[in-house]
Order: sequence, then structure tokens, then C-alpha cells
Amino acid sequence: MKQIIIFGMGSLGQLACRFIQAEKAAKVAAFAVHGDYLESENQQLIGVDVVAFETLTTHFPPDRYAILVAVGYKKANRAREEISRIVEESGYERAGFVSKQAQIGPAASIGDGCVIMPGATLMPDASIGKGNIVWPGAYIGWATQVGDWCYIASNATIGGSASVGNHCFLGVGATVRDGLTVAEDCVIGMGAALQHASKPGSVFKAPPPIVATYRSSDVREF
Repeated sequence: MKQIIIFGMGSLGQLACRFIQAEKAAKVAAFAVHGDYLESENQQLIGVDVVAFETLTTHFPPDRYAILVAVGYKKANRAREEISRIVEESGYERAGFVSKQAQIGPAASIGDGCVIMPGATLMPDASIGKGNIVWPGAYIGWATQVGDWCYIASNATIGGSASVGNHCFLGVGATVRDGLTVAEDCVIGMGAALQHASKPGSVFKAPPPIVATYRSSDVREF
């Protein structure tokens, strides 16, 4: 099994590292970033060396190492796609991570380079494409199809037999009703509930919370 280099040193990269190490899924050899982001030659992050991507092949040859691209939704998920393309052009295999604590149903399929975190659910016959990020508590329903390069945040729910296009973003607690088609490049914000099909590039926001006329002290006995 190849050792893993994680491209990206933000929260997503650090979480991926922690999960991989905890589950002993592979050995994390290093974090990689573009050289401009490297602060020192001996830089470390959560006990793991940080190296410049431009010099990676010198010490971490592609025949022994694979790269997991842990970049979030920057540039509407296209930054992750672009870096993944560069990784492949450099001769590296793109690694993914599917947690042992994720619930993956029978006949469900997962594309390469995905990060599926603990507590995520992918129901039977559902499929997700390549390069997707799926956070804990996210739910992808029966026979639902998710395209490539999507970002599905914690507790987002996609009902059964739905379809989600490429480069979509689902925020924390976002909901897509069963059977709907979500076009590519859509943003479904935190707590928003989508109940009709969308056009490409649409943005959906949840209504603002209602401020009650009473105080919490008025209902403490309940």
C-alpha cells in the first residue's frame, strides 16, 4: 500500500490526517502545499512534515506515494479539481479516504479521490462521482446520484432518487427533497430546504430565524 501525502494544510487536511491515522487506513507521510505557502524548511503540522509540492518528486516518488487532495470549496470546488489535475499530471495516484465508520450501503459506488468522513451515510444503489467531500452526519439517499467535485457539509440530507450535478455545495443542514434534480454549480446554503428542481448556478438561502418576543428566562420551567 502506498503512503499518503495530503495536499492542503487547512482544517479539512488536518481532519483527514487525524481520521486516517486513527483508523490506521494508511501512513500519512507529509502535508504538501505550494512553495509560496511554506513558512520554513522544517515546518510541521500536527506532528507531520510539511513540504513544497514543487519539490515533492525528489523525496516522495509517485511509485511509492499517493496524494489525497484535501482542499475545500474554494472557487466553487474548482480549486480542488484543478489541483487534482496537476497531481495526476505529475504522475501521482489520487488517493481517497472512506471512513470505516461511514455507513455505505450495498451496491453504492464512490468515485476516486473522495473523502467520506465518519458518520456519513450513503444508502444502497446511491453513487457519487470523483473528488467529493462528504462530512460527518451527511445523508445521501437511496439510488441518488451525486456528480463530481461536490462538497456536502455535516447533516446535509439528499433524499432518495435525487440527482446532484457537478461542483455543487450543500451547507450544514441543507436538505434536498427526494426525486429532485439539482443542476451543476448550485449552492444550497446552511439550513435551506430545496423542494423544486434548480437551474445551473442557482443559490438557495434559508429564511432568517425569527426572533421571539419573549426571553429564555420566561420559559425556564419548561
